[in-house]
Amino acid sequence: MSTTTDSKAPLRQVKRVQFGILSPDEIRRMSVTEGGVQFAETMEGGRPKLGGLMDPRQGVIDRTSRCQTCAGNMTECPGHFGHIDLAKPVFHIGFITKTIKILRCVCFYCSKMLVSPHNPKIKEIVVKSKGQPRKRLAYVYDLCKGK
Repeated sequence: MSTTTDSKAPLRQVKRVQFGILSPDEIRRMSVTEGGVQFAETMEGGRPKLGGLMDPRQGVIDRTSRCQTCAGNMTECPGHFGHIDLAKPVFHIGFITKTIKILRCVCFYCSKMLVSPHNPKIKEIVVKSKGQPRKRLAYVYDLCKGK
């Protein structure tokens, strides 16, 4: 395992990977809509519908309202998470391209990198892409392409 790194964190063997910004449990815990968004309707009687896509607990939508979660107005309220429980997991469209690039650098059968971490080209990549993770992925991806 290489000892060259941008971080002061200790290097460890990767045991598993889960892609996402927040885990499903974290999203539910942070959600202000108990049970999630349950209705596709946004308004009811001219006001945002509780449990709908524009649930007033998620923040303010006009200058005259107050947030039902933090009581802030439009400039004070940062907005709050809601969530929608889906029948099946879905891919986050914003991560698909990068996820595919990462997966193409890993063996489908044994989950090891397609290029040895002891490969001198990897050490070069680490040095020339210091502080530039996107560039580093691009270099490693290019190195793994023919494997």
